[in-house]
Amino acid sequence: GILRMDGFRWTRLLDQLEEVLPETVGIQAIRPNYTQGSFSLTGQARDLDALRGLLDNLSTSPEFSDVYLLQQARRDNPSGGSVIGFSLEVKGAF
Repeated sequence: GILRMDGFRWTRLLDQLEEVLPETVGIQAIRPNYTQGSFSLTGQARDLDALRGLLDNLSTSPEFSDVYLLQQARRDNPSGGSVIGFSLEVKGAF
């Protein structure tokens, strides 16, 4: 387990996410699961189309295999309006 954690390259994962992340989606947290080669991600999207774009981009990316939307909810944005908060899990990521 320690060797897997030591061998994990955050920069590679962040580069891969940058390629699939729409401009209107923000990431709040990334939690890797080293033993399963997966990670969970929480964030917020400006609207449903932005969230759908992220899910589509992740699903079609050769870097990730299975993408599961775990939760989504509309919430108030402190700067006005609303955003969609979400959490998802990506398996087969590393």
